[in-house]
Amino acid sequence: MAARLSLSLTFPASSPATGAALARACAALERSLGLPLIVPEEAEALPPEQAVMAIARRSGVRVRRVSLKPGWHRRDCGPLLAFTAAGEPVALAPRLGRPYRMYAPSSGWRALTSRDAALPGANAYLFYRPLPKRPLSARDLLSFAAEGLRADFALLNGIALAGAALGLLLPVITGALFDRVLPAGDHAQLALLGALLLAGVVLAAAFNALCSLLVLRVEGRLDATLQPALFDRLLRLPAAFFRSTTAGDLSERALGIGSVKLILSDALTNGLLSAAISLFNLILLLAYEPALALPGAVLYAGVLGGVGVAGA
Repeated sequence: MAARLSLSLTFPASSPATGAALARACAALERSLGLPLIVPEEAEALPPEQAVMAIARRSGVRVRRVSLKPGWHRRDCGPLLAFTAAGEPVALAPRLGRPYRMYAPSSGWRALTSRDAALPGANAYLFYRPLPKRPLSARDLLSFAAEGLRADFALLNGIALAGAALGLLLPVITGALFDRVLPAGDHAQLALLGALLLAGVVLAAAFNALCSLLVLRVEGRLDATLQPALFDRLLRLPAAFFRSTTAGDLSERALGIGSVKLILSDALTNGLLSAAISLFNLILLLAYEPALALPGAVLYAGVLGGVGVAGA
C-alpha cells in the first residue's frame, strides 16, 4: 500500500526541492495543463516556493499560491502542484466526476483520499495557460478556452440526448392511451401508463437540471481559463500600447469577453437541446409515417449543414 503523503508547505529554508523529482511532477501536470513546464537547473538549489516561481518564469506562464480549504478535493480546482511535508513535489490532477489523482515521484499515480486532503493550512500552486503568441481570432479564443473540456461537452451531449429521448414518452404514451387503453377500459394499463408518464416527467426535469448545472460548470471553467489569459496578454504588451487607450476602456474590453461567453453558452445549450429534440421527433415521425418524415429529414440535414458551414 502506498504511503500517505501530507500536503503542507511549511518547509525550513534549507529544504530544497529535488530538481529531478520536481521535473517529474511538472511533467505529470503537463497533460492536464495543456502546456509544457520547464524546470531550470537552478530550481534544484531553491526552496519550493522559489523553485515554482523559477519554473513559471522559465515556462512563460503565470502562477499563484492557493489555499486548500476543507473539501477542496470534491470540486474541480484545476491541476495543482504541491509539496509533501518532507519536501517532495506532487502533482494533483482533477478528473470529471471522480476524485483527484495525486502523482508523487516516489510512488507514482494514485487516488487522492479524504485523509490526504483534509489538512488544515495546506497550500498548492495553480498555473495559468497563456494565450498563443500570435494574432488571435474569435475562433482561436474559443478553441483555447474549450481545451480540456471535451469530457464536459461529451457529457453535455449525452444528457441532452437522454433528455430528448425521454421527451418521446409523452406522444408515445398519449397515442397508446387514446388508441388502446381508453377504448378498452383497461384500468391496469391506465395506471401503468400514468406511472410511466410521471416517471418520464420527473426524469426529464432531472436531466434538465443536470444539464443546467453542467453548463454552469463549463462557464466557470471557461472564465477561469480565458480571463487570466486575456489579462496576462494585456500585461505583456509594451508600455507604448497603454498610452493610446485608457485603463477603463481596456478593462471594459477584456471583461466584455464574459458577456460574449454568456451569449455563446446560451446559444450552444439551446441549439444542442433543439437539435436533440428535433432528431428524436424525426425518428418518431419515421416510425409513424416515413413518407412525411422525408421532407423533415431533408430540412434537418440542411439546417445542420448550414450550422456547420457557419461554424467553419
